Amino acid sequence: MKGNRRERRKRPVGGSAVVLLLEPGRVVFDEDLLASSQKNLETLVRSRIGLAAAGENKRRNLT
Repeated sequence: MKGNRRERRKRPVGGSAVVLLLEPGRVVFDEDLLASSQKNLETLVRSRIGLAAAGENKRRNLT
């Protein structure tokens, strides 16, 4: 093996982003997430934590 374990695992920190493009009304975000967003706070999200629910709009037929 070349180098030690610490050297191989070095990666830059930050710079990650996820962008979602959603139809209006398709998703209703949880209140705590909206409140953090209004305050410009970063939110730590872990696996299996709810973020939103399905909205009232039904899926449209795109054909």
